[in-house]
Amino acid sequence: QDDLTTPGDLIWKGYLGWSVPKDQVGDVASVPEEMISNRIQRDNGEDKFHITIISPVEVRAIANKIRDEQGLSGGKSKKEAKRQLFLAAAELEGPDYTIGQVSSVSGEGDGSVGAKGQPSEAHYKPVIWQAAQRLRAKFGLSPKDLHVTIGIGENGDVHGIEKQ
Repeated sequence: QDDLTTPGDLIWKGYLGWSVPKDQVGDVASVPEEMISNRIQRDNGEDKFHITIISPVEVRAIANKIRDEQGLSGGKSKKEAKRQLFLAAAELEGPDYTIGQVSSVSGEGDGSVGAKGQPSEAHYKPVIWQAAQRLRAKFGLSPKDLHVTIGIGENGDVHGIEKQ
């Protein structure tokens, strides 16, 4: 990773995300403490919340498209993807999103804690954010089930199941 600074509350960790202050997340008392602890463990001990706008897989696809279209090396195409994403994300300054109530899904865990492919669950709050959906569309991506993960089960987060 390079030293480019993320504008506003953007997060760049191989994915494009947005940091959400705890006071905006609101009440999470219905989520078991162990699941909150699992999320904190997954996030390297940081008790912070975020919304993933463009996933790592999607960032790689954008970089690959840039590589193919512009003939750049892998590293340069990733930096160019990041640059383009940051420019496009400028419209997200002072985001206008709505965070819903706690919900949960069950399925195979991603192994971010525990064992990959084993039963797990995720507690989350769905997010409605039209500007983030427009940003995704600019890069040819379909709408995403935006959410804030509150807690995860003993085998990690659950992906591939809509979180709305």
